[in-house]
Amino acid sequence: MTIDTTAPRFTPDPPVPEQAVAPGRDAALRELLTADPELAAAGLTPLPGTEIDGGSVWLAPVEPGYPACDRWRTLRDRFERTGFWPVLVEEATLHHPHEPETVPGPLDGAAVLTARVTDREYGDPVRAEVDLGDADDPDRYAGFDWADTWAIIGDEFDRVALVPVAAPWLVPARLGWQGACNAGLDGAEHAAVLRRWHHLYRAELLTLGFDTVWLRHLAPLPDRETALAAAYEAFAYCPDAVHQDYGSLDGVAERLLRPVWRLWWD
Repeated sequence: MTIDTTAPRFTPDPPVPEQAVAPGRDAALRELLTADPELAAAGLTPLPGTEIDGGSVWLAPVEPGYPACDRWRTLRDRFERTGFWPVLVEEATLHHPHEPETVPGPLDGAAVLTARVTDREYGDPVRAEVDLGDADDPDRYAGFDWADTWAIIGDEFDRVALVPVAAPWLVPARLGWQGACNAGLDGAEHAAVLRRWHHLYRAELLTLGFDTVWLRHLAPLPDRETALAAAYEAFAYCPDAVHQDYGSLDGVAERLLRPVWRLWWD
């Protein structure tokens, strides 16, 4: 497949249903903790100094690997009820917090991606021969859950944060996350891209590291063309995915065929 890097075009963002979730409030969460034994078992406590409009960021330790995946699922399944989105974090994630950012609407992920690749500050992505032979096999990960991957690679993420937001793509802004500051991304740009991918590729925010974003991918990319198109979007959002991490656009595409996606800003 040929990717035209001289005149980038990104498909418009897909229609997004209206969000019915209100950002969580501490008082309501405390009530749930007394009524829901599984939720209470998480050992959540509010982080001092993070309260805004009645909702704080809450934190709890988790055992890395499958236990962390199980705890994340428990908390994610209650998001519509709690208004708190869970993210697995490492100790360094919260070491360089910034002030939480306001995310104005409407969000346009396609416009953000187009502006970033049109700027040309990061050059064009290189291509390389990478085997994408499984890209047309809908059963390539049959029986292989995202947690099977995370149980192997997620050993540094030993705590979970609950973030009061109306939607998961707002988490980096609400935390004032600075992991991509070298690329000049602000909270609204993170929100626009993550919102787009949430609805276009069914990619959910799973983890924030010191300088990484991890997403769990709920549905396989259907073919090589989609994988490469998604890789070009990943390059626009995170040029280091090509230049510092996977080496080529095709290398990124191969990684995006897997159930867990990682983006790393050097």
